[in-house]
Amino acid sequence: MRATKRIFFPGLVALASALAQSFHIASPLVEEFRLIPGEVASSQVVLVNNTNAPLVVRLSQGDYRLRPEGPEFLPPGTHPRSNASWVTLSQAEVALPPGGQVAVSYQIRIPQDNKLSGTYFSVIFAEAAEPEPQAPGEAPVGIAIAQRLRYAVQVLVNIGNTGEPKIAFPKARLVTGEKEATLEVEVGNSGDRYIRPMVRLELFREDGSAVTSLQEGPVTLPPDSAILLRLSLPKLAPGTYQAALVLDGGGAFIFGKRYRFSLKE
Repeated sequence: MRATKRIFFPGLVALASALAQSFHIASPLVEEFRLIPGEVASSQVVLVNNTNAPLVVRLSQGDYRLRPEGPEFLPPGTHPRSNASWVTLSQAEVALPPGGQVAVSYQIRIPQDNKLSGTYFSVIFAEAAEPEPQAPGEAPVGIAIAQRLRYAVQVLVNIGNTGEPKIAFPKARLVTGEKEATLEVEVGNSGDRYIRPMVRLELFREDGSAVTSLQEGPVTLPPDSAILLRLSLPKLAPGTYQAALVLDGGGAFIFGKRYRFSLKE
């Protein structure tokens, strides 16, 4: 038997696609806190059993780093801005009754250190103890594949109102298809504070007339992170276009970039 893992991470997978699995998380997949040194806060992860049989779910902690190709998961305490040691889970394993739900609490205790500044973050993993059975016909003949479902809940703590995001747009390209086009933009945060902005895009023809506008998000950008935005556009006729991309994190945290590109026949 060969084992594989599927990780559901906010921004990568729609919750609706997870509901067909053995369990899902009903609480937010991104938890945000604004705390000061010495302060204590608590929250919970709500686990829901989607089956008519008992189910055991295991919880653990880790660090992560977002990259354009996908999240990189690390042992707890590895990332320089890890808050994994501040987070204490009430239990590492929980038995879910058939069709039922259980809330697992956790506590966040900020060290009494006045040098702390900006955002610190980690993840709480929730994983089915037993592999997910694969649907008949999905695996090659003679090979049994067990899939293990794992969620990653982001826990972000900002120290008061300290820190500042520094957003850059190092790469962008337009990918055209038969029915639509996609604007792919790499976005990075090299600052020391996270941002969860809404994404807005306005597309114009060369004469200034509007083609389309869209809004997506929010997207999560912790410090030392980069993601790839894929923004779907209608099929475009040959010509020259201008695009205005805005990441709106509220208040003073608004960042933008303008692009100009041409499509040939």
